[in-house]
Amino acid sequence: MIAHPPCTFLNSAGLHWITRGRIEADGRARVEHQKEALDFIERLWHAKKIKKRCLENPQGCINTKLPFMPKPQYVQPHWFGDDASKKTGLWMEGLSPLIPTAFVEPMYGCGCGYRFEFSLGKYGCPNCFGTNPVKHVWANQTPSGQSNLGPSDDRWKERSRTYPGIADAMASQWGSCA
Repeated sequence: MIAHPPCTFLNSAGLHWITRGRIEADGRARVEHQKEALDFIERLWHAKKIKKRCLENPQGCINTKLPFMPKPQYVQPHWFGDDASKKTGLWMEGLSPLIPTAFVEPMYGCGCGYRFEFSLGKYGCPNCFGTNPVKHVWANQTPSGQSNLGPSDDRWKERSRTYPGIADAMASQWGSCA
């Protein structure tokens, strides 16, 4: 089993709303949704007759709220050929850790709004020539390192997608498990 439980109420990006008592559109407190999500993970993890399993989710509260869960393997899409950064946890039982398949180098970004090749170094921005601070950025980030997806009704869905390189590695490395 490779499960991708919804991460909305589990990931680090949204945890601060739990402590602030945010109420969702359905009138329930976010903490209630989190408990429901954790119960779902617990049911998946303890499902009988499943000897090989992987639960995939971004970094968040799974291990702090569910101490029986094993330590996850964290992977990045850019270790598997995708120009992206998204720290993703894999909680596994009966499976080997994923082995990276194709590393992608980051680009640089600065306050000017440009992304430029890593090979050009910190002075590669055609606007500021290195006078602004630069940092490594990926295609799924703005030059300041934030998610480049603007507000939308399906932003949650777009951000939750599993990158193809990680999915391909799961299929090729675990697909022959008997």
